[in-house]
Amino acid sequence: MKNIAILILISLVMLTMVSLALIPQMIIPDYDNTITSIRKNAEPAKVSKKDSISTIIGCDSSVYGMDCGIVKYLEQSLTQPVMGGKVFCAYEKIGASERGGITYIDYSCEEFYVSGGKIYRGSGQAGPGKIIVADNGTMSHWIPRDGDYYARDIREFFPIEYRQAAMEPAEEKLAQMNRERGQNYFKAEFDYTVERTTEVVCNYDYECATPGEYMAMSRCPFTSKCIGGKCAIICPNFQDANE
Repeated sequence: MKNIAILILISLVMLTMVSLALIPQMIIPDYDNTITSIRKNAEPAKVSKKDSISTIIGCDSSVYGMDCGIVKYLEQSLTQPVMGGKVFCAYEKIGASERGGITYIDYSCEEFYVSGGKIYRGSGQAGPGKIIVADNGTMSHWIPRDGDYYARDIREFFPIEYRQAAMEPAEEKLAQMNRERGQNYFKAEFDYTVERTTEVVCNYDYECATPGEYMAMSRCPFTSKCIGGKCAIICPNFQDANE
């Protein structure tokens, strides 16, 4: 009887130890799986939130591959409207500093206003420059001085690998982007006449390049526009005859 009692006691002790070992697994959740699940569920929400913000602020410049923050800064800081209109800016990135914080750009800024149902151009400026972003996110800019200082400033303040691009005229497509954005904003058209329609297929104005022979002509500041899905060479009338 004594031996049986000892066997029963040993069995009870072993059963108790097994039960204690199983309790943590039953009451402690799997944190790794829980965190993974939370992250997976959070990612789509972040994307959705970002998209909704872009829609709310009406950022159209992202359609052209431009940073909305830089475009907004340029439009508020460079060209001042003289005709009571709205300034539109477009830019193209030339390069960036190795340590970050500085973006070298070509830009074009133009004021547009509506008169008689047509869009006309007011003030404007274009050229190279750089956008400086501080650690706290605030932006500032630098552009070369006019006249004899222009080339000197570019040589002094632009890295050598970006100087040639900075010295070249701003791309025609930057002005085309501004005009297209202006038309969408005002829901109106520029006054122009069509010189010639080409067979080049397009969706946006900036996809149309003006042939060099037209750019060299003095009788009109020829440019190109996407009309009915085809690139057309146009002669625009940017100045309001009533002004």
